Amino acid sequence: MKEDVLLGTISYEQNEYFLTTKKGKKYKLYAIEPWESVPPDFDSGKFAPYVGKKVRVFGRVMEGEIWNAMLQLPDQKDTIPPKLDDLLTKQEKKK
Repeated sequence: MKEDVLLGTISYEQNEYFLTTKKGKKYKLYAIEPWESVPPDFDSGKFAPYVGKKVRVFGRVMEGEIWNAMLQLPDQKDTIPPKLDDLLTKQEKKK
C-alpha cells in the first residue's frame, strides 16, 4: 500500500464510489483506513458531490482500492500554511 495522487472521474455504482482514470483503470474509494473497525462505507457520502466530476484523489492505493481517499477539484489550489516570516510584521523582523 502506497500513498499516491490520481486524476480521474468519480462514479457511483451499486452503492459504491469509484474513480476511473483516463487510462480506464477503476479504483473503489473508501473514506476510512483498512484497519478501522467501522463499516467499509463509513463516511463515503462525502464523495457524493463529486459524482460525474473530474477530481484529484489523494490516498493509500492498494490493488484497485483507494483508502482514506480525499478528493479535490483539479482547479483548486493546495492549502499551504504561511511561513512564520510571512506572519511577522516588519517591526518584529527588525528586532
